[in-house]
Amino acid sequence: MDPTPVPPPPPVIEHCYREFLVQNYDPGEREYPDPADQIREVLIHSNYLSQRDIEICLGFDLACMADRRDIEGIRTLHEALKSEYGGRPEQSGDLGKLPTSRGS
Repeated sequence: MDPTPVPPPPPVIEHCYREFLVQNYDPGEREYPDPADQIREVLIHSNYLSQRDIEICLGFDLACMADRRDIEGIRTLHEALKSEYGGRPEQSGDLGKLPTSRGS
């Protein structure tokens, strides 16, 4: 009898982003009340995310989290990421406000 196949773990960036959303959706509990600041400092800078990593986060499907009671706060944080970094690369050549240095 063959054992039941175990699904592979989620890719590292998607796992990291999911954890970020779960841990940082509440403005009253996170380090930076402004979602753009929280995303830049806690998600991008702390995890040394590349432009490609941010593209993966932008494509993250929130459907896997739809049954969470905190989904509205999670959705708000995800929308903030899309607003700040979801520029149209085919038009701008980059991802909008992607930081170019760690010190900014």
